[in-house]
Amino acid sequence: MSNIYDIAVMGAGQNTLGTAAYLAKAGKKVVVLEQHDFIGGGTVTIERGHPGFTHDLHSVHHYLIQPNPLIRNDELNLLSKFGLEYVHPGAFQTTILSDFSTLEVFDDLDRTCQSIARHSEKDAEAYRDLAMLGARVLPMLMAGMYTVPLPLHVTLGMLSGNEDGRRIIDMMFRSPLQVVDELFESDHIKIHMIRSATEHTLGFPDDMGNGLCVLLTTALQHNFKAGMPIGGSGALAAALARCIEYHGGTIIKNAKVEKVLTSGGRATGLLTTDDEEYAARDAVVASIHPRNLDSSWMASRIP
Repeated sequence: MSNIYDIAVMGAGQNTLGTAAYLAKAGKKVVVLEQHDFIGGGTVTIERGHPGFTHDLHSVHHYLIQPNPLIRNDELNLLSKFGLEYVHPGAFQTTILSDFSTLEVFDDLDRTCQSIARHSEKDAEAYRDLAMLGARVLPMLMAGMYTVPLPLHVTLGMLSGNEDGRRIIDMMFRSPLQVVDELFESDHIKIHMIRSATEHTLGFPDDMGNGLCVLLTTALQHNFKAGMPIGGSGALAAALARCIEYHGGTIIKNAKVEKVLTSGGRATGLLTTDDEEYAARDAVVASIHPRNLDSSWMASRIP
């Protein structure tokens, strides 16, 4: 049996759900296939242990999404129509160290610097300088996050014209560990900063080219209040699902994709393990690394 759609989406994680919601709102006929009996990817809240007690499996607070036009401008009406609601507790995160001392980070920069000063006055000032640099350059960084980026040589040319831009270039080509080692003296602060900079990229502290994450995460923490969805992290996925279905899209759970169907050198649909085909006239969308797709199809396309 073949089902024909404009867009076929593999997986119902928060990123693919967001993509599907935008496409459905734009008038496309969308189907989302999810192998589990729940949706959300990194934003999942389900019962664990005892009936009626729900837990977040991965993310708890949402701060990277707060400046996104999806939330900031409520582009999909998740806040105004589809039931998503955030609370902003003010305390952002706490790092508990091996000696059982703690380092607390707050939305408020002064309170955060006071927390850091318990470990190092010098690092508190260095952190304040970093946060203030982040506040100055954040509008420019955000402009590149939510639109098609400029070519690298154009970006570098624009940045090289002032001191703040040159500091950004320096961080762009270094690792988080290099940046943190240069800025801070206390191992307590270094551990916290590296964790904060790498937890969302799933990278390593010494990954070259990720040093800018140290600045970006610091800037976002103090310029956009971290939000916790009422009802758990999965409330974001639930709101996206309501948006998709409101605009005529379909979400199918327990549908494990076995193969990406291709024709004429392009993806044309999805085949599930129960031999159900979902044809896609316009595009197949997947939140998956290309190298995990069928090797025979990708062999000529990835060096």
